[in-house]
Amino acid sequence: MPQFLIIGGGIAGPIAALRLVQDGHKCTIFERASKPHTIGGAVNLAPNGIRLFDRLGLRSEIEEKGCFVESFEMKDEKGGVIGYLSNSSKDGFVSVRIMRSALQQIFLEACRKKGVEVHFDKALELVEEDDSEVGQVTARFADGTTAVGDYLIGADGIHSKARAYVMDGKIKPVYTGTSIVYGILPTADLPRVDFTTMHASIAVVTRRGLFATAFTNNEHSQLYWLSYRSIPAEKVDVVETREQELERYRDVYSPVPEIIAATTTFFAWDIYELPNLPRWSKGRVVLVGDAAHAFPPNQGQGVSQAIEDVSVLARVISKGADLSRYYEIRYPRVVKLKQAFAPQSNNEERGPLGQRLRVLIFWLFLWVLKLFSWVSPWDQFSYDVEKIKI
Repeated sequence: MPQFLIIGGGIAGPIAALRLVQDGHKCTIFERASKPHTIGGAVNLAPNGIRLFDRLGLRSEIEEKGCFVESFEMKDEKGGVIGYLSNSSKDGFVSVRIMRSALQQIFLEACRKKGVEVHFDKALELVEEDDSEVGQVTARFADGTTAVGDYLIGADGIHSKARAYVMDGKIKPVYTGTSIVYGILPTADLPRVDFTTMHASIAVVTRRGLFATAFTNNEHSQLYWLSYRSIPAEKVDVVETREQELERYRDVYSPVPEIIAATTTFFAWDIYELPNLPRWSKGRVVLVGDAAHAFPPNQGQGVSQAIEDVSVLARVISKGADLSRYYEIRYPRVVKLKQAFAPQSNNEERGPLGQRLRVLIFWLFLWVLKLFSWVSPWDQFSYDVEKIKI
């Protein structure tokens, strides 16, 4: 069986290892950080992803440590309900919101049980391929060590070093000028707020941008919220950020201001966009997840698309097909999703008329989706990548 060198131990890398090990392959993960570490707060695992995690035997643990989100509740800034966006599939799979750190822990522990070695402090510096009939690939790391395998999988995120090799250094991610600020707090810190009546995930459409909340466990003991800002992430200060967000959402319905005021843990990261790539592989080096097609955080498909990637890649390799077949199958799907959920301006301030118009557009959009769900047996989460013919 082929030996796979997997660059990246965050989310996509361990997923790739688990799927390939399922087919009997040997995998080793190399992570540049000194210990398990992942950027970001809570992530949404869509039903199309949960379906595949179920086949990996990870669904029950993910659901146990996360929070079921059957739908997103859309509200205006006064608390009026605009509508609901379904986050469940018609064949019984429900979206789960879970902290990225908890998800990474699940994946790494599953890798350990499967015998997958994970090496930390391994920053990729150079990729080399030989021209022999054996056709192996060598990864050279910053600490002077090397690793040799039959394939190298770049699962090292949007700033992928493996992508630089595949694309000859020609395509790089572009900073959008926007960052995400998010806060995490125990719901016990707000004893006067009745969280039992609060929807599992809410998106509030305000004149000053989008404010979203989500519980990160089924006990609803921890709340995650986020907001978009037009400043670089490194300029985020806890005290200053709280004051700015309070000022920004001071007129939004309760308990939004209370949630911000009670938050003492803030994080932020910059949002980058990756142009569509003309290929996802070169020789025996192949890209998956954000290294191939970074999805904006507001689309809730990042992790699910990563597992769709590795599910197709594993089947392509098992069938002995050329790696270009992986790209042929996955590229149209990714482009279609990106177009369907194109990023919107989440931090643009609007006047009263613009706000009413925006709310109306959301209302009409949600009603169209609802009508479509009544007349069609198919839903957006019915897509099963493992039914696609290789």
